[in-house]
Amino acid sequence: DAVIRVRFSKSNENTEHDVWSRVAKAWATTNEEADAFYHMMDSRKAFPNTPAIANAGNKVACGSACFVLPIRDSLYDGPASITGTLADASRVHQYGGGTGFNFSSIRPLGSIVKSTGREAPGPVSFLRGYSDWFKRVSQAGLRPAANMAILNVEHPDIHDFVVCKEVEGEIANFNISVALTDDWLAGIDGVHADLWGEIVDRAWRNGEPGAFFIDTVNDRRLHPETIAATNPCGEVPLLPYEACVLGSVNLAEHVNDDGEINFTDLALTTRLLTRMLDNIVELQDYPLDEIRHAHHKYRKIGVGVMGYADALIKMGMRYGSPEALQAAENFMSFIQTVTYECSVALANERGEYPGYEEAAEYN
Repeated sequence: DAVIRVRFSKSNENTEHDVWSRVAKAWATTNEEADAFYHMMDSRKAFPNTPAIANAGNKVACGSACFVLPIRDSLYDGPASITGTLADASRVHQYGGGTGFNFSSIRPLGSIVKSTGREAPGPVSFLRGYSDWFKRVSQAGLRPAANMAILNVEHPDIHDFVVCKEVEGEIANFNISVALTDDWLAGIDGVHADLWGEIVDRAWRNGEPGAFFIDTVNDRRLHPETIAATNPCGEVPLLPYEACVLGSVNLAEHVNDDGEINFTDLALTTRLLTRMLDNIVELQDYPLDEIRHAHHKYRKIGVGVMGYADALIKMGMRYGSPEALQAAENFMSFIQTVTYECSVALANERGEYPGYEEAAEYN
């Protein structure tokens, strides 16, 4: 209760219950929904992401945590230029979101810029510039700005990118990942072995760079547009200007005293959280009109989980054991099925999302 109050309470809120009441009312469309959302959070069965809690009820209230912004190879020429995207990202951070970028469109270090006749500084230089700026911007005043930088493995500056966080503390507000293609991976036993070894060694030393299997992501996408980047923690690949609102089901609160999964309760919680997140897509304020349009087109939400280790303790299972892996499969396959069913119900109730026909034709 103390942690919730310190992080999220407003001046007129004295208890954790006051916080959950505000959040529930902000993202509900009926009084019945507000009551259900309140009990879901107050019983610790599920929660929306941090911005949806912190910003609920604000004059400007954005409930999404994840955004991807495009970058063109232009210094200041309008939207999606290097400086234009920097300004857009700063606004996203002020609204409480984190941002992902793919820097691959930026010409490599040493290329001649025709307009000036000078050599281009390259994507890593602009990444450092972004990082220096974001040190001065926080996410809704709550936490340091979180970001993801991605560079395609075929980019001429890829080695400099792979080692750009060699010095501890540099580019500290960015995670970095290499976008790996199937064709490139097919050559790691030969022509690409040295770079692959460098990527693996750096990942072993400090966890970065991550691997973004860009062809796999796009092979499995459900819409015709191509994905080039993810949100800061990599769990949500998104289109340019797209956002995603996340939430987590607390698995530990869905295990009975006898150690069995309470699937009836889990279904109820999953449906409530799915509806809450879809409400947020509609009710929240957006940092940019481009983001509003992109998010509404496919209305992406992310229903995740928390409390898995605690659930295993209640179930008497060792983490990593075959039984624990089967429990994870049981939890997630059930949650996936229920979210799909709830999405169908929402479509019948509220109408299909605007990009449905495009997505259906593509699939």
